[in-house]
Amino acid sequence: MRLRESTWLAVSGGLIAGMLHLALVAQRGGLRDAHGIVFLALGLAQLGWAGLWLVERSRAGWLLGLALAGGSIALWLVTRVARAPFGDGAEAIDAAGLVSKLAEAMIIAGLLLHEHEERRGVRRALPWVAGALALGMVTYAGGIAAESMFPNLLPAFRTRPLPASRSPRSASTRRSPSAWTPRRAPGSRARSSPTSPSTARTTSRSRG
Repeated sequence: MRLRESTWLAVSGGLIAGMLHLALVAQRGGLRDAHGIVFLALGLAQLGWAGLWLVERSRAGWLLGLALAGGSIALWLVTRVARAPFGDGAEAIDAAGLVSKLAEAMIIAGLLLHEHEERRGVRRALPWVAGALALGMVTYAGGIAAESMFPNLLPAFRTRPLPASRSPRSASTRRSPSAWTPRRAPGSRARSSPTSPSTARTTSRSRG
């Protein structure tokens, strides 16, 4: 059976995005880091979806593919301008991220083309696209909330103790007890050092 252009477009996008996410698992910390776990799950889900969509183009598969692609794009966009979950700031824009988002845009384009081929109309599918993008925002909020529940998945720079050189009470800034200077009470006079009798006689002769 000859496959339609929409199927090839969506399946190709799913395969490219899935393989890219799997290739970046190790770079993202592997299974010891939340980012690595998310990349592994997303990559496997996109590859699995591409295989299912190639075999059978059901309505459930259409919705699943749209949710995976649209949610991932929205999550990527918000983490470029706001602090990423389980991170210390916004993520950088790199070539791998741009290619993966382009592949996910191919998935959405293929799914919308599929609706056109089925005579359902692209306009009716647009609310579902908006819902997929909103799913990415919900995923972002859930990731921020999950930080307190899974502190062991925080990267090393979030759990590493503060170096001694940066500590406000480091050993270099502490004063040793021998260097302390006792305070005098208000109105008290400083004690003069005791003088010997010979020194006193010498002083009196010099004055005379």
